[in-house]
Amino acid sequence: MILDRTEDITEQHQHVRAYIDRLPGDQLTAVRGLLETMFSPLDRKLALAPIDDEPVTAEDLAAIQAGAASLEGGGVPMEPEVKSVARFLETEAGDVNSPHYRFRIGA
Repeated sequence: MILDRTEDITEQHQHVRAYIDRLPGDQLTAVRGLLETMFSPLDRKLALAPIDDEPVTAEDLAAIQAGAASLEGGGVPMEPEVKSVARFLETEAGDVNSPHYRFRIGA
């Protein structure tokens, strides 16, 4: 089956679902396997993840905005604990005179 490229994406989804709904179990399993090979492991996890239906709080919104601002500035948003470890690794763990030097990752 070749889908018409001019067809609306919603119509394409409806047609694919209609075909899938008519497949017997063994063919459905084969199609599932084929679809799984078309996605990365992350995409497969995201596709099967439950929908987050909790409302966005003011704290959530502030964190989202801070992350977006950090990305726009060329940074990477991180949790405070991760930042703390990153600072430690950049300073004491990287300082050969530090008593923590031997614990450096990759040392």
